[in-house]
Amino acid sequence: MALDPCREYPIRNNNGYGRRGRTLIHRWVWEQVNGPIPTDMIVMHLCDNPPCYRLSHLRLGTRAENQQDMVNKGRKRGGRRTGDEKLCSKGHLLDEANTRRRRDGGRVCKTCHREAERRRRGEMRDGKKVL
Repeated sequence: MALDPCREYPIRNNNGYGRRGRTLIHRWVWEQVNGPIPTDMIVMHLCDNPPCYRLSHLRLGTRAENQQDMVNKGRKRGGRRTGDEKLCSKGHLLDEANTRRRRDGGRVCKTCHREAERRRRGEMRDGKKVL
C-alpha cells in the first residue's frame, strides 16, 4: 500500500515526535477528528515517521500491536544476540555488569551512560574531544 507523502510537524521532542505544547501532534490530530483515544489504545504511525501527522498515516492500535509492527519492520532496538542476552541500541551487551536498573524498572546501558557523561563534560580521550 503506497502512502501519500508525510506531513511533518516542525517542532519536535527529543524522540523526534512532533509536539504542540506538551501534546504529541499525531495524537492531537487524531483526537480533533476522531475524538478521545481509548486508554488501552495508542495512535500508531503506518509510515514509521515520528514527526508525521497526516491522518491517513495514523491508526489506533494496542501497545502490543505497535511492538509487533516494530519487530515486523526491523525497527525494534536491542535485538537478540544469543539466548536471552540483549544489546542496547548502540550494540553494547546488556549483561549484569553493564546494566543499571532505573526506578521505573527500565534498563540503562552503563557504557552508553559513561560516554554521554564524557560528551556532556567535554572530556578528552587520546588527545581528542569525545563527541
